[in-house]
Amino acid sequence: MKALKKFRWVILGFAILILIVIIWAGKEFLLSSDGPLYGNRLQGADKVPISSALKTEITTLINSKSGVKSSSVNVHGLIINVIIMVDDTMTTDVAKIISNEALMKFSDAEKKFYDISFLINYAAKSDKKDFPLIGYKNKNNTEIVW
Repeated sequence: MKALKKFRWVILGFAILILIVIIWAGKEFLLSSDGPLYGNRLQGADKVPISSALKTEITTLINSKSGVKSSSVNVHGLIINVIIMVDDTMTTDVAKIISNEALMKFSDAEKKFYDISFLINYAAKSDKKDFPLIGYKNKNNTEIVW
């Protein structure tokens, strides 16, 4: 007991030193942020790339439709977001047809690899309540679910 009282500060210092080493090692090994943002979830994305020409083709197709103010195609990991801004003359049925036409521009390989979502909303404030409308096509499905 006397030895414990005599060396208590040494033991406490040693315990604190061990705690610091454990925290440092845990931070280095468990909380490492090295590597790609999405980890290995994007494996194969380089084999099925979404080209800027395809994005332009889809936005051109969508923008050519009456009632559409603007559109954009954004790729985030394995999700493709097609954002369509419409005016008051657009109906939900026509918006769904436009989205299906845009979906046909993707190749079968792209449809099987990526999840594709269609986000449709009014470009300006409107009294109508038809939009926002969201459609989603999972890589395992063949059609858009609204």
